[in-house]
Amino acid sequence: MAPRTPKPVAFAKLPDVLTLQQAANYLQISDQSARYLCNTRQLPARKVGKQWRIGKAHLSKWIDGGPHE
Repeated sequence: MAPRTPKPVAFAKLPDVLTLQQAANYLQISDQSARYLCNTRQLPARKVGKQWRIGKAHLSKWIDGGPHE
């Protein structure tokens, strides 16, 4: 089975706090790749229970190559 191709998402339409799947779709990467980036602290994310959450503003800074928490 081929990996799914994420649909592009308009950044302005995203909520302020993204799920792992929403961030992956925006970045046009697989959920598995996004989870790896979160687990290795390459993507600015926080765990809420067992789920990852990514702040929209932090993701924007990360994409631009700026510092993040």
